[in-house]
Amino acid sequence: MKLPPNEDRYIFDTWPEDEFPPFTPFWPIPIVVVFYLASIYLLQRWMKNRDEIKLPRLLAAHNFFLTAMSAVLAIGSGYEALRMFWNHGLFEVYCGSFVDDEDIRMARWCVAFYLSKYYELLDTYFLVLRKRKLIFLHVYHHAIVIPVCWMAVHAQIYMGWITSFNNAAIHVPMYLYYALSALGYRPPWNRFITTGQLIQFFIDISTSIPFFYVWYYTDLGCRGEIYAWYLANFVGFTFFLLFANYYYQTYVKRRAAKAAETKTKTPPPAKKVD
Repeated sequence: MKLPPNEDRYIFDTWPEDEFPPFTPFWPIPIVVVFYLASIYLLQRWMKNRDEIKLPRLLAAHNFFLTAMSAVLAIGSGYEALRMFWNHGLFEVYCGSFVDDEDIRMARWCVAFYLSKYYELLDTYFLVLRKRKLIFLHVYHHAIVIPVCWMAVHAQIYMGWITSFNNAAIHVPMYLYYALSALGYRPPWNRFITTGQLIQFFIDISTSIPFFYVWYYTDLGCRGEIYAWYLANFVGFTFFLLFANYYYQTYVKRRAAKAAETKTKTPPPAKKVD
């Protein structure tokens, strides 16, 4: 595919006004992020001397909704990727076709994915109301993912659909686990969810490497801007490190400590007396 002229490289710099879902401007995002951080801090202080508020049915409904929404996002973007492959080819699945009517179909799913991150902020409020400990990974993830998703859509980086698909796909079993747990049943796949998230970030970073190569070393061209590649990969790498640390602390170090504690409490076998 021949690289379009520079002035035509980014065809839809602004989201068409009649398109659904609506793509927001950037200015509300800092307000939302600041409000999110301030409100959870104040809610934690308000809950400090109060009993937990469980709301099991509402929590289950919230997570079932997120399960369904994640499934729709994964299926929708996956379908568009297959349609692009069928109509154009593998290269266009990754870089876009530079045909506006074609590429904007995937963009709709990416915008919907971006908008879903606002609703996911409710996860934190449920945790605070239930007096669960908030870890840095959780708050950082929810706060940073909104501006990063906005940037990826605004920069028109077509191959960003891979990250959206991977994230939505792993969220299906994750939110289903949370929904069932809220109803009193704890499925045995929580450890596999964290493993899947680590695999997701590894795939995200690995599949982004060809974009860097195409951008700098070929005349083919990928739809998107390179600054989005750098920022998204930086954030993705921090996610990978934080999730790897969480996995180690939760499933390796903690279990090793429990095993050592159990071993010290086990009485030695009685000596045989003749």
